[in-house]
Amino acid sequence: MRTLVIYCVVIEHNMNTIDACYNETEKSQEFKEWKVGFQRTLVQYGIPIFFYISGIAATFYDSEKPNAFLKFFWAKVMRIMLPLVLAFIIIQIPRCYISQAWYEKYKVAKEEVWNFPEYAKLYLTGDITERIETLWFLPVIFVVLNVNYPLVRFIKRRSMGIEMQFEDFKLMIG
Repeated sequence: MRTLVIYCVVIEHNMNTIDACYNETEKSQEFKEWKVGFQRTLVQYGIPIFFYISGIAATFYDSEKPNAFLKFFWAKVMRIMLPLVLAFIIIQIPRCYISQAWYEKYKVAKEEVWNFPEYAKLYLTGDITERIETLWFLPVIFVVLNVNYPLVRFIKRRSMGIEMQFEDFKLMIG
C-alpha cells in the first residue's frame, strides 16, 4: 500500500511537468477535471495514508534487541535514503534537465545547458534542499521515524508495564 501511495505522489508531481510541456489543461477540459480530481484525492487521502502507514510500521519493530536503534537506523537508511539518492539521480535530475526550457527555476546557468553530464554536475552543486522538490517526503519520513524511535520505544515499554530506569534511556538510543 505504501509503495502505491509513493507512486501516486511521484505521478502527481510529474503530471505538472507534463502539463507544462504539452499544455493539456488548456487543450482539454476533460484532462483538467481529471488532474484536479486526482490531485485533490491524493492530497486528502493518499498522503495522510502514506504517513500513517509509515508511522504505524515503526511500532512493529522489536526495540528490545541489542543495538536495536542502530539496526533500525541502518534499515531506514537502506529503505528510505538509498532510494532517495537513486530517485534523485534517475528521476529528478533528468526531469529538471528536460524541463529547463520552460521552467526558469531548473536552469543551472544563465543559458540552457543541453549537455546532460554538465547539467547534472551544475545541478548537484546547487542547494540540494531546494533541488529535492518532488522527493521531499523521503527525508521527512527518515527524520520523523528516527526522532520518534525513542518515544515509540517508551510507549511500547509503558504498555507492557515495564518501568523506565536510567539504563532504559540509554537503551532507547542504541
